[in-house]
Amino acid sequence: MIIQQSGHALGTKVVFTLNAANEASARTVLSRLKTYLHLFEQRLSRFLPSSDVTTMNLSKGKYVPIDTLTREFFVASNDMQTWSEGFYDPFVLPDLQRAGYLHSLTNSYPKTATPDVRNFNASHTNHRVDVSNYLAKIAPGTAFDSGGLGKGYALDALANIIEERRIADYWISLGGDVIAAGHDENGKPWKIALDMINATPAVEIGEGRWAIATSSVARRRGKNWHHLIDPQTGKPSQSSTLSVSVVAQSGAEADIAAKSLLLADGEARGWWERHSLHRAYLQRSDGLEVLV
Repeated sequence: MIIQQSGHALGTKVVFTLNAANEASARTVLSRLKTYLHLFEQRLSRFLPSSDVTTMNLSKGKYVPIDTLTREFFVASNDMQTWSEGFYDPFVLPDLQRAGYLHSLTNSYPKTATPDVRNFNASHTNHRVDVSNYLAKIAPGTAFDSGGLGKGYALDALANIIEERRIADYWISLGGDVIAAGHDENGKPWKIALDMINATPAVEIGEGRWAIATSSVARRRGKNWHHLIDPQTGKPSQSSTLSVSVVAQSGAEADIAAKSLLLADGEARGWWERHSLHRAYLQRSDGLEVLV
């Protein structure tokens, strides 16, 4: 039977869909998923004044205590900076705020709760989070933003929770980024429509776990800017690629690859060939390019 719940978390719409034989067990899993997302947000949101990320950003280069969830996220973030060849850079927060993204685009957080780091001027090139056991710090004058990796990383963690309870058929959406495995109630593979600009190709989920993430340069809520910062310029990306959707076996890899390919623009094919992923859809003004 299909059991589905929806709501809001991480500043976006969340949908959990389980195809499970036991409703009571499925409800327990759904509760665990919501608990994890709540804790993830409390620890890592830059829009919350008490989060580990905010505390670290305002610590002036001193170590701050962190828990296991935060530690694992920071380690993954460091790894993904290297893996992306620098296209993923979580230290662009001051640039992001200077571009106009000072507060959340939703009403989920009070505007007064967001620390203003627009005056932080330290270069973000090659910075990493310094993680020592259960302590973390960043260089003075820098500020970390978990948003670039957050949804993809959370999708992987949520999928792990579901599979630990031996539910093999499911899909989860965090703001349109999806992770899925198995089949629907009719025994057919899930079919996911991609959330792209001027194109809505559908992806049929094959055997195993698959994640789909999309990045775009669409303007947000009437603003004349978008929220994808080019680390090389510190400004909103001027990429001629309109949107990128990536299919990969990891939510984190799909999320970071979509951003990296969009930022790479004309060099996207070279970046793609250096990484072992499944498929990418690049929407350009003159048509759709598919990389496999």
